[in-house]
Amino acid sequence: MFVRVPGDVTVTEGEDASFDCQLRTPPARPTQSVPPLPVSVSWYKDDDQIPADDDDFKQSFDGENARLFISGTYLDDAGVYTCSARTSDGRQEANVTATLVVNGQLITRLTRLSSARCDQLSNVKCNVKN
Repeated sequence: MFVRVPGDVTVTEGEDASFDCQLRTPPARPTQSVPPLPVSVSWYKDDDQIPADDDDFKQSFDGENARLFISGTYLDDAGVYTCSARTSDGRQEANVTATLVVNGQLITRLTRLSSARCDQLSNVKCNVKN
């Protein structure tokens, strides 16, 4: 089912990353020239499905090319990503995986939502502003 599979990606924290796949949709009946079956694509990170409406992971699929785009990576984006394709009749399913390695300083997703200012004292105090 997969014609092109995603490769492993290594980025520096803050850089964008993407995984791209190309699928060849199988015909409904191999012996006849009928239109191919519709295929659905899902993406997973470390076996957890990534919701299609997730703001941190943009997914696209045009019936042939599937893409997962991660804008401004963080260390916690590192992991194993899986593209799972399934025909509408459920008879065929294929999965491919690739690894994302993110090098850099630890910046958590919390900093995406707020800016933090910390005083460097023996007892660290942080003021978080939303």
